[in-house]
Amino acid sequence: MSWISTIDIHGWGDYGADFDRAVSNLERFAAVGGRVHYGTDLGNGPVPVGLNRRELDALCACLPDGDSVIGSLGGILPPLDQPLAVSFIPGPAYDSSTGLVDWLCTSIVVAVTHLEEIPT
Repeated sequence: MSWISTIDIHGWGDYGADFDRAVSNLERFAAVGGRVHYGTDLGNGPVPVGLNRRELDALCACLPDGDSVIGSLGGILPPLDQPLAVSFIPGPAYDSSTGLVDWLCTSIVVAVTHLEEIPT
């Protein structure tokens, strides 16, 4: 079973009882093996375009580790044979010396047409 997170809509940064309940529900769902996918309720309320730092912070509170948070960012649809864009995070790979959310929020989407193949 899968769950698209959308935790931040329960307060949009004002953390109260509804937000706490949403975090608790998602945390328990993940603990019993449920698959969690990052998601926001973009278009319904004050939700920023791009990765939502508050949603990522909430996922860090719900999921057991950084790998689970990163895994939640993967799509829920099968990959296209020829992707149109990829996500790219400049700089070194995450190594826990910085905050995971800070690192993830440096990501950008790059059109495949802007990639250069480097022969091996």
